[in-house]
Amino acid sequence: WFRHPTGDLSHLPLGENTLAGVKYAIPDLKTSPVPSCIILRDRAKEEGVRDVPVGRKADALFFLHTLGASRQALAWQPGRRAQDASPPVVFQYVVHYADGQSADVPVRLGQGVAHWLAAEPKALREAAVAWAADLPGEGAEKAVLYSMQWNNPRPEVEIRSIDIVCPEDARRYGEPAVLAITTALSAP
Repeated sequence: WFRHPTGDLSHLPLGENTLAGVKYAIPDLKTSPVPSCIILRDRAKEEGVRDVPVGRKADALFFLHTLGASRQALAWQPGRRAQDASPPVVFQYVVHYADGQSADVPVRLGQGVAHWLAAEPKALREAAVAWAADLPGEGAEKAVLYSMQWNNPRPEVEIRSIDIVCPEDARRYGEPAVLAITTALSAP
């Protein structure tokens, strides 16, 4: 997990849980044959993780994620120029459809994700606080995970897979961590 002297996500409930109104399945790292979290750690070498299988149609996708924010991300402020006013994309999902088309799902700093530690966790413009827990120590910060919804513009087409990528110009903002992705269908 991200480096922190007193805490991690050890209090995160494992298995199937409802977080921010969404069912997520979080495998137990100790018993899971596959990794229970994807962290894009080596920013100098690794662009991302490709072809996370989905194989189903969805009206929406829900992403359970957080960010090990860098000092640059924690200090980011909107610039005076119009092109610098919008928060930077810190990573993105690429949704691949069965018909060969794809869609980008950008995740912006402070809108779709924030640092995994917060004194007072709060909802973001594009993401809800899915889970938060106190870290050990008096006055310690809380560990935070965010749930971000993306409405699929092509729900009639099967989603083949999803990439999780951190473009080179975004790597300076930190290390994204993805814990679960849930597909959802609208009620008939």
